[in-house]
Amino acid sequence: MNNSKSITIQATGSLKQYVASETTVYSAHTVGEAVTRLGLPEVGELLLIVNGRLAYWQTELEDGDVLQLVPAISGG
Repeated sequence: MNNSKSITIQATGSLKQYVASETTVYSAHTVGEAVTRLGLPEVGELLLIVNGRLAYWQTELEDGDVLQLVPAISGG
């Protein structure tokens, strides 16, 4: 197991004010761990996308993965 995984985080929409462009997180094993390390305030529901595919908090990450954080939009 490689402990020096490098995960690139890309935030969209209102999340850009909390996450710098192309932020890198190291040694995160899951999406949930990577997001938690960002220390985001309560931002509501998020769509989590890894390498262009829908992901979940428990989705495992590999070195070089790109995690996109997209604020969920709801309407009525």
